Amino acid sequence: MDDEQLKVKHSDVTYDYIKFHLGLYIATPPVIAIVATALGVQTTPAFQRGMIGLVIVFFIAGVCASWFIASHINRQWDTSQQWIALGERADDLLRRALHHYLYWIGLIVGLGGMFLAWWMR
Repeated sequence: MDDEQLKVKHSDVTYDYIKFHLGLYIATPPVIAIVATALGVQTTPAFQRGMIGLVIVFFIAGVCASWFIASHINRQWDTSQQWIALGERADDLLRRALHHYLYWIGLIVGLGGMFLAWWMR
């Protein structure tokens, strides 16, 4: 595999990784809500604040990710270099933090609210 093919493959894997995280962002709030309902804490202020915090963090992550993807997708592609550039820019530490670590922060906020509500009941 030559250098360009390797970079294209890296971009393919990066794009799949981004799609995987989008699925997590979409699936996580309903799963937490289902668990909170099973625990009987869905109407408590602690849980509701946790979910509001989760939604805010996920919204910020979603805006950052969609802005990033749109800046690459919504332009003319003449060569594979545009696809390679997407993979290279996605590798940036700040971008990875915005796309990846914000998920974990939101998850901690949402679960924290749920467990606090459960513990306080």
